[in-house]
Amino acid sequence: MLPKKERGFGLYTIRKFVEELQGKMIVETGKTLATIEKIKFSLKIFWERKKGVGVQVETKIKDINFYKIIK
Repeated sequence: MLPKKERGFGLYTIRKFVEELQGKMIVETGKTLATIEKIKFSLKIFWERKKGVGVQVETKIKDINFYKIIK
């Protein structure tokens, strides 16, 4: 599992939602593809470097309290 301290708030908040909704988050940047799902974390390294960052989130739709999740 990723450490709980991050520099930014954006991906941290998305990860909190993914954990709460029991979903999956995929982050792709540079040569790396990271998949975060429940307590599993996988990392793939590619030969070709890509520019930018891509984030994909897969979750079930639920009624949630946004402020309870990010506190």
